[in-house]
Amino acid sequence: MLSTIAAVRFGYGADQGNDLPALTQQLVGDDTVVQDYPNMTLQSTADIIKIRISLKKQADKGDTEAKQGYQDLNKFLVDHVRNSKRNIVMRAVVSDAGFRERLVQFWTNHFTVVAKNLMLSSTIPAFIDDAIRPHIAGNFSNLLTASTLHPVMLNFLDQTSSIGPNSNFGKRKGRGLNENLARELLELHTMGVNANYTQADVRQLAELLTGLSVHDRHEMQFSPRLAEPGTEQVLGQTYGGDPAKLTDIQGFLVDASHHRDTAQNIAQKLVVHFVSDDPNPDHVAHVANRFYLSGGDLMQTYIALLEHPNSTSSLGQKAKQPFDYVVSGIRALGYTAPMLDKLTAAQFRRNVTIPMSLMGQNMFNADGPDGWPENADAWITPIGLAGRLQWAMQVTEPRTKQIDPRKFLKNTLGDRASNALKFAVLKADNKQEAMAMVLASPAFNRR
Repeated sequence: MLSTIAAVRFGYGADQGNDLPALTQQLVGDDTVVQDYPNMTLQSTADIIKIRISLKKQADKGDTEAKQGYQDLNKFLVDHVRNSKRNIVMRAVVSDAGFRERLVQFWTNHFTVVAKNLMLSSTIPAFIDDAIRPHIAGNFSNLLTASTLHPVMLNFLDQTSSIGPNSNFGKRKGRGLNENLARELLELHTMGVNANYTQADVRQLAELLTGLSVHDRHEMQFSPRLAEPGTEQVLGQTYGGDPAKLTDIQGFLVDASHHRDTAQNIAQKLVVHFVSDDPNPDHVAHVANRFYLSGGDLMQTYIALLEHPNSTSSLGQKAKQPFDYVVSGIRALGYTAPMLDKLTAAQFRRNVTIPMSLMGQNMFNADGPDGWPENADAWITPIGLAGRLQWAMQVTEPRTKQIDPRKFLKNTLGDRASNALKFAVLKADNKQEAMAMVLASPAFNRR
């Protein structure tokens, strides 16, 4: 049973973990799936975006050749976004480190960037590969700093438009603060929406963050001339001075990552994501205490998450989000990397990413910076269930010649299969219907 919990609750099923303590070993070693399914770097993407902008200016002046070039680059970026989504799915499907992939999804959602336009959506894959994946097993302060100061996050939360109102530049240009990044840092990324901070803290933090900008569309840059002069008081601590320095911002991020409210917020989110929408308070307290006492050591935090007795509580308390549902379904059906690599871009969209959208999860397009919801009611809806049933019928059809439905039921659900489901699979009209019943069952849709 422990191996099932390790595989289903903390992975994508299908032989992803023998026991809970061993799961953290998946975080040690090279992240090989990134090498197998690489995405374009931020600099390469930025170079294309710069050319695209230049061509647009020429096209607006009536240059027909530039107009065609602009349209070609638009198509290239659209294809890049689609291919990146495919790579992210494939990494989760082929990886033998399901816990690592689950954590990548968790932290990507924690530090959500929404694709507000084509330029932003085309850079999200680089944000995940630069700021999230390399830091999920390190210290939270490094993960927080990498995500906060990444050009994609700065662009998404409009930090590049935030200018110190009392700086010479701000007074000359009549420019002022944008509080987006400051607010999300406190409300979402560190302390949590109900933590003990005030609007004054948000305002002072927004002033501290001025000076952050993006150079050449792919490099974070700190410009003291854009920063608010003087010191700021955030959460009772003093930061800044003249001249303003990037190290002051970095110092705040370290302090915020070690705050007790941050420990509570991260622990709550981890237990909710992996175990239950109604988290066990003792489990949350255990994880929060380890996070806090270890100074934000994420490996120690995960160990605390896994070692608590509540981690082995009965399965079924969480609904799989569409991404998780599709990935675990593909793995359960035994689709291999070579089989999936043979699919054309259109076939992959039709069989994987479009169905996810129909189930309610369009990759890179959460409703806001708070990311995808965790509660089951957000996913187990009439429309969402219809999308899951339709996909279950669609994805099982090519596998009917290779798989016996009864063995599929046993291998996929084991003793989690109800007697009613066993009977339905046995009496199904055909193999496709039988296997689709397994994927559409409550036991498979929940973890």
